[in-house]
This record gives sequence, structure tokens and C-alpha cells, in this order.
Amino acid sequence: MSNLPVALDMQTKNASIGDARLLPDIIDSPMPSRLVSAVMRLDDSVSQDVPHSTRELRPIQACVFEDVSDFVRNSLVNEDGATPYGRIILPPRTGKTVIAGQLIARTGLTTTFITNTLTLVEQAYRSLREQLPDVLIGRFTGEREEIVPYGVNITTYEMMNRRWKSGVIPQAIRSSALVIADEAHHALTDCRLDYLRSAFDPQSLRLALTATPNYDAHKALGRFFPALVHELSLQEAISLELLAPLRVWVAEVDVDGSVVTLKQGDYHEETLGRIMSAAPFFKAVETFRYDEQNRHTPCLITCSSRQQAYDLSKYLNAHHPRHAPPPKLILGDTSDRERILEFFDKNVIDTLISVNVLVEGWDAPSCKLLIDLAPSLSVVKATQKFCRVLTRDEDKEARIFMILPRNLIRSPVMPMELLVPDLEGYDAGDLLDARSAKRKATELSKLKHHPRTHPVEDVELKSRILLVHRVEKPLLNPKDDVRIRSVFGSNPLFSPLYPCKFSGFRNLFFRHALFTGRADHLLRHLGYRPSSASYMQMLARLFPSGAANVILAEKNPSGDDCENDRRTLIEATLSGLPSNDTEKRRFQEIWRAVGGLSVTDENPEDDLDQLQMITALRHLLGSWLVDDPRLKVLLLHYGFEGEEQNLTEIADNALYLPPDEVRKLHREALILIEKALLSMV
Repeated sequence: MSNLPVALDMQTKNASIGDARLLPDIIDSPMPSRLVSAVMRLDDSVSQDVPHSTRELRPIQACVFEDVSDFVRNSLVNEDGATPYGRIILPPRTGKTVIAGQLIARTGLTTTFITNTLTLVEQAYRSLREQLPDVLIGRFTGEREEIVPYGVNITTYEMMNRRWKSGVIPQAIRSSALVIADEAHHALTDCRLDYLRSAFDPQSLRLALTATPNYDAHKALGRFFPALVHELSLQEAISLELLAPLRVWVAEVDVDGSVVTLKQGDYHEETLGRIMSAAPFFKAVETFRYDEQNRHTPCLITCSSRQQAYDLSKYLNAHHPRHAPPPKLILGDTSDRERILEFFDKNVIDTLISVNVLVEGWDAPSCKLLIDLAPSLSVVKATQKFCRVLTRDEDKEARIFMILPRNLIRSPVMPMELLVPDLEGYDAGDLLDARSAKRKATELSKLKHHPRTHPVEDVELKSRILLVHRVEKPLLNPKDDVRIRSVFGSNPLFSPLYPCKFSGFRNLFFRHALFTGRADHLLRHLGYRPSSASYMQMLARLFPSGAANVILAEKNPSGDDCENDRRTLIEATLSGLPSNDTEKRRFQEIWRAVGGLSVTDENPEDDLDQLQMITALRHLLGSWLVDDPRLKVLLLHYGFEGEEQNLTEIADNALYLPPDEVRKLHREALILIEKALLSMV
């Protein structure tokens, strides 16, 4: 009982310590027994032993819950005893927290719910208290340490990070049988993954919830939560009428955006914010916000930088209509943030100005107007931002006004690309809803009264928008495999030998003289549908060894797939051409699979290019510093410094590093070698 909070939440004050055990999970029992009991409760829907959720699941949520239930049942039959890590991918505003509450109620498992910000902690706290009135709900943050026993404790990734490093995570959290990682794309740092693996019982259920599973190939959720429990795309959500119908307008301001450079794959935010703080931008915001059609609609305005947000707030406070509430600026360090959001929900405030800090996880169904002054190339950011206004609120339509400078180096991600990706073009004010998702580029329902075509001098409201992948016709020949591989090589996050799964691949962006665009557009150009099955067909054609690794990784997430092939290739490249015919043929097959090199089956040793590449590769390896740990791992693992050692032995006896770090070094070394091979093809 030492972990009870000093002051329990108000909901527990009427309960004595003896009555506080409101979830039936027996935390002193072995984890397998706890999970067996949870499955028995899950399969007994009328049991009086479990609390019941006050929320009825919508049909789509019920489908997701059935898949989650199967994930829990399957956790009992893991033949290898591996920790069950599952992921649920649902668009924003489709009820991930409601599904989590239903799972807690039906299984009766003590739970730790981890999310990204204090605002989301409070949001989850209110939601779970409403759903589970008989369950203790606690908060574990820097502001509140109200930890509850036998219930649900809600915390942040950063709080867990601090306490994990100091070694003082409370036992009430460590004993959780269910760990829910909300906004789970934020969980993919080394430290956060470390405590997700190690701070809880090895057999506790880990369940990731997110709408945006992948930042890039290396931060793909599927690498760390391999079991796909359920996935619903934005396109499917709009077809099922789970999201509000949407209309989009794009305005171009006569300000040169070519000065905006790229930083880490997106526009440089400070530069973008600076040029988009010119008077025509702010005047356009004023006009769109307070147009007769939009004046009474709660509105979110997103900015690229803090300075831009401050300047816009000052401008609109001086220019808003006399009877309209003044807009409020809300940033990460706003002391009265919760009060502002509460007033917005009550319609005391009707306009919020924010940078990205507000975008993620915030939910206000009444907000049906987004004015976007923060264009982005990031699918992750765009999804989170646009979906803020897509919470379904009866049949009310959402509206998005995007305001852009001219001549940006790349066209930003637009809502139409996310919701109806097969549209070739989009007319301002067309309706994006279930009908348009089915009919795609056919004639859509028009809005009778568009805002004025020229609301401000130097601002043009575009009547038709061509989507980015249709603007420039690629020069890439879909049948030229060699040049296609060079396009793939333009993104360093794509590894031909270890390609990501389709869910991560579709978010990549390729920049090459022959093709510039997103991965799903590249698939279409090559004649493949943007689907997981077609992606595997493309890999099998261009990168057969990579395709095999993707398939094997599904069955062996530990990363030890194709070990014999990799080992043969490393040995061959380190020591020169193989010495006998069998080894030569083996080397030839692997070489062809990895590098796409054309060699004759009859006489592979006659190909002098092969020998030249090996010589260059040996030079590359020799150029590594002698004490480079990647080289050390290779030499020890493949027996070039005595007896072969496995990676765990190397970690314990040679490098004195954690095994995970040694495995990471091993993979880095192999990827470097692979890239060297491909660069010489």
C-alpha cells in the first residue's frame, strides 16, 4: 500500500482502502494466470465480476473491439513466449479512447495509459471517468501524482521517461497487465521503447493506438508493435461516413515562396512563418474567418511559427468584427490553456490561433472551420491538422481554407490527397464525403455560394487545384528497372535489403530527376495499385531479397531473417571471390538479389565488374577506423578474428554494450555494405 497517493482523486474519497479494488485483476498472481482470467471475463459478457462501460460502441468500433479481443486471446498461445505488442491504426476522431475503455472494462486488467501531453492526459481522464464510473482513474504527471491501485493510471511519455531514468516508477504502474501507448508514434525513441519493454512484466499486453503510425522507415510503428490488430484508413473512414463531410479552398498570395528551404523533409518553419506574416496573408485570414458563411462557425487557425502566431493574434484582435469574440492565442506554455479550451467548448471563445502544439489529440466537434497558415510536406502533420475539423457532428460540414505563397519548392499535402487520393483535380468548394469517395472524379455536389474570388489585393482564390502527383509528368520509364532503383535510392530511408512495410513506405518522398513525388504516386506510375499486395509484387520484381526479408520479418520480428544469405555475402566481400564452384554460384545468386547485377549463369567469374566492386568494397571496409564498433561486430560475428561469436556474446564479452545496441550496430554495418554495393552497380 506504500504506492497509494497522498490524496486520492475525488471519485475514491467515499471508498475505503479495502473497497478500492474495483478492477478484478489479481496483481500478485503470475501474469499468465492474470491473462487467462482476463480472457474468461472477456468471453463472459454478462459477468458481474467486471465493471461495465457507459458507452455503446458504434458498429465500426465494435469491429475493432472484436479484433482487440482476438489479440488478447492470442496472447495466451504465443509459442515463443514473446511479449505481445499490438497496434491499432484508426483515423483521428473515430473513438480510440472509447475502444480502450471498453477493453479495460471487459478484461478487468489494471492498466497504464500513456499519452503525449498534459492536455491529452486530462482529456483521457475525463473520457475514461465518464465511461468507467466504477473504476479508479489516477493521473501520474509532474503536476499530479494521484496514483491509484487496481485501476487505470494515466501518464505521459516524458513523465515515464524521467521516472525510468531515476528508477522510481511506482509499483502500481509497474504491475499493470495492460499498457496502452496512445499517440504511439511518439513512443518510438530509444528511451521510451526501453521502458515500454522493461518497466512492466514481460508478458503484459502492450497496445499501441495511433492515427499516424509512421514518421519514416526507421520510425515505423510496425517494427516495434508487430501485431497489426486493426487498421482503418482515412479513405475507408470517409466512405463509412465516420468523418464530417468537407469542403476545401486554396488561396495563393503573391509573395515568393521559393526562398523557403527544406529541413528534415519539410518546409523550414521559421522562414515559412516569416514570409507568411505579410499583410495580404493576415488580411486573407480576416476575410475568410469573418465571411458571412463562416462568421458563426468555431474556428482553428494554424500557424507555422510562434512569431507568426503572435503577430496574427495581434492583428485579428485589432480587426475582428465588433460583435465577435476576440481570438485567443494558445501555445505550449500558455498558463491558462485548459481554461481557454473550456471556453472554446462553451462557445465563449470562437477562434483559436495555434502552432502545431494544439493540433494533436485535441477534440472539439463544434470546430468546423480550419484556416491553415502552416502548409506542410509531412503526411503525419497534415493528417493530424486536417482531422481536427473532421469530427462528425451530426451532418455539419467542415471547411478548410489553405493560404499559400507562390512558388513553394514542393506542393504541400492537401486534404484531397488524404481523403480521395485518386482525384486528378479538385474544384474549390467540392464536397468530399462518402459519395465523392465512391464517385471520385465525377461531378460532385457544389456549394452554391463561394467566398469572393478576390477577397484581398494580391490574393487569388484558386477555382481548380491539380494535385501534386498530377502536375509534373515523370520522365521515369516504368520498365527501366535500373533507373527505377536509382529513384528508390534517392531516399536514404528506403533500404533495398530491409525495406519497410507498406504502411511505412507509403509516407516516403522521393526526389530524383526522373521522378519526384510520394511513394504511393510512384507505385501508380510503375503500374501498381497503392496497396500492400501490389507493394510486395513491386519489391519481388526490383528487390527480391528485400521482399523475402519483409515476408520473413512478419514471422520473425527479431530481425534474424536471411541470416545465411547475409553471412555468405559478408564473407565473400570481406575475403574476395569464393574459391569453389558451389560457393561461386551461391555468391552469384545473392549478389544478383541484392544489387540487381546482371551476370551469366554459365560463367559468373568472367564478370570483371564483380571483382572490381569487391575490391572497392574491401577498400570501403578498410577505410573504417580500426576501433569502429560496426567493423568490430562484423569481424567478431563472422569469425575473422578467431572463433565466431553471436551478437549477445559480443555485447557481453567484447563491446560491453546492451545486446540491442550491438544488434543495431550489426544492422547498420550491413546496410552500409549494401548501399556501397548498390552505389557501384
